Amino acid sequence: MFCRADAFTDIGGFNEKIFATEEFWFALKLKKWGRKRRMSFEMLDDVSVITSSRKFEDPYSLLKMLMVVLVPFSIFFRSMCRFWYKRTDLSTAGGDTDPAP
Repeated sequence: MFCRADAFTDIGGFNEKIFATEEFWFALKLKKWGRKRRMSFEMLDDVSVITSSRKFEDPYSLLKMLMVVLVPFSIFFRSMCRFWYKRTDLSTAGGDTDPAP
């Protein structure tokens, strides 16, 4: 994600009281900021970017995302989002058990 520096400052950056889906809420505030200034908010879909797939490497990632949908207030509690940041050992979750070369 990227935006203008003044927009980032004006909307207060990322909400540090939210422990999951913070980029979604950031984008909503950014869009509202731009609308007040008659500026467009665009999702770039013609640019190829390689990003981390760590959220999808975890075999329980779908359940974790579903938790946020079913219990939306959980995003405000670090203890309820701890699972989101905990790394799962893929060797015990059916992943590759061979050591790295």
